[in-house]
Formats: sequence, C-alpha cells, structure tokens
Amino acid sequence: MVAITRRAAFGDVIGASVIADELARMGYRVQLNTLPVIVQSRVFQHHRSISSFGNFEDPCHVNLDGAYEHSPLRGTRSAMSLFYEAAHAQLLRQGIHLRPECNLRPQLRILPEEVEAARQMMAPFPRPWIAVIPRSNSWPNRTVPQEVWSSVAHLVDGTMLWTGTDRIHDQNIVDMRITDMRKLMAVLAAADLAVGVDTGPMWCAVGVNTPILGISQARPFSILINDQSDWKDIAPKLPCIGCSDHLCPIDKVAPPCQIVAPGMIASAIRERVETSTGNKISAVIPCLHDRDPRIPRCIEAVLDQVDEVIISLDGGATGAVAGAVLPAGAPP
Repeated sequence: MVAITRRAAFGDVIGASVIADELARMGYRVQLNTLPVIVQSRVFQHHRSISSFGNFEDPCHVNLDGAYEHSPLRGTRSAMSLFYEAAHAQLLRQGIHLRPECNLRPQLRILPEEVEAARQMMAPFPRPWIAVIPRSNSWPNRTVPQEVWSSVAHLVDGTMLWTGTDRIHDQNIVDMRITDMRKLMAVLAAADLAVGVDTGPMWCAVGVNTPILGISQARPFSILINDQSDWKDIAPKLPCIGCSDHLCPIDKVAPPCQIVAPGMIASAIRERVETSTGNKISAVIPCLHDRDPRIPRCIEAVLDQVDEVIISLDGGATGAVAGAVLPAGAPP
C-alpha cells in the first residue's frame, strides 16, 4: 500500500489523483489521505486507482501539501506536473520509480445510471446543455459575477445550467440546485459543454471528460490542464492575467479579472458547441510536408463531401498551406 497525502482543496486533490493512477498502473494499492469533507463528498467514489482513504494526519509515503504552492515554477507549470515531480522525488527514496511524466489527466468515475438520471432531469430543456461553473467559494480572482452570466444567457442558444452553490434567479438560466458532488459530476458528464473558472467543479469536468471552455484569470488554463482534455480558454484583456496570486493586489474583493465581456463568452460558447455537437463535417488530411503532390488530389476527392478540409502538416513544414482550413467549394 502506498499512501498519498493532499489535504485540500477539491481541485488540487483531484489533480493529485494522477499519482494514484500511475501507482495503480504499476500494481500498487493506493490510500489517499485527505480532509474528511473531501472523502464524504464521494467525488472519488468508485475510483479505480484509490483503494482506501485516510486522514490527512496519517503517515504517508508521498506528501503533496505545498508541492505547487511553494514552487517557483507555479506560474509556468501545472499543479499536476508539480505534484508528479514531487511524488517522483519522494518515491525514489523508497525504491519506487515513476515513469516520466506523460498524459496527466485525472479520471473520475461516474456511473451510467447517474448520468442517465441527470439527462432525464435536463431533458425538458433545449440542447445544447451548457453547464456554468461560475465561481470559486474561496478566491475572488477565480470568479465571474452573476450579472455577467445573465447577460451571456441572452446571447446563446440552448440551455445554460447553473451549477454554483449560490442561487441564481434568471429565467434564462436553469438553476440545477446542486447539493452534492455526485449530482454535480453527473450533470457535467451529461452536459455538452462546461464553461467557467478554475475551481473544484471545473476539475470534476476534467475528470469526467466534458468539453471545456475555461475563463483564465489568476491562473491560465494553459497551465492547468493539458491536451488530454478537450478544452479551449478565453481571458479578459488585462496585462495581469496569469498573475498566479492568491489575492489580487489591485482589489482583493472585486479584482478586475472578474469582469469578462459577455459577448466574448457567448461567442466562444457558440464556437465550442458548434465544434463539439454541431453537424459540421470536417476532413483532416495529415501530410509530412506541403510539397506532397498528392495533396491537391486528396482535397479534390473530399471537397464536395464535407463542410471544410483541414490540412495538417508536420511541425517542420514551412509552406503557405500549413494549418490551412479550406471551406467547402473553395478551389484546391
């Protein structure tokens, strides 16, 4: 049995579970030592890599408390990466050698019947179902105010589903009245898109593999999650985005990064929903270089069958068509 300690918070403990996944892959049984409130939330119920739970004061082989908070690299690397590095160093002293860091994504388990119950609850409302993760309960610089979300709701099709613990009274937003983490995870797993900020519920969305539109504030999503998740982010046009401060030095109560243009959020939602759930058909043609004489023939063969053709070239390609997207009907 290998014991891992990470006491808080929800998102950090979910991120730290990638160490349990790697140890379980190696054949170890894993105990997670954390706060009772996290265990009682059942966020890790049915987790394939965690065999048991302990109190955060119990002895452990890996202690991840402070692993990223005190790291000088916290502004450029993800918490998961820093957790993995710390675990690797601590486990080496005990003769356990983790493989090089690769494809870190927490995996939470939600049962099919839980997802189906959420779908039934959401069925009366038109799709796409857009789950809103509006705020952190602890950090103002990881929050977007209700009035912004109310403005966004007027600009998008489908149904915006409120997952915040605070109540919202807006006829254009359905308050899911989330009372426990299992219900939250089920709603996120059933949703077509999760949109919101860096907080525990967003890590639940990562864990159940929901497409994500993140709003980067104190910490940019580019150092939060990696390409193992289906995500894109937007951010207010401020020079301080990505500051990594726990409290905003400009305004601790209402930091400027809270104010995000509703039109920008709505436009990004429409784009994400279209690519995730729409009826557009794309053809991707991977090529080693742009001088391949077969490219025009490939384009011609599929151009009248799809909405767009994407030419994906090797990283060394320098030609004019690198990364080109051709709309249907365009000449090859």
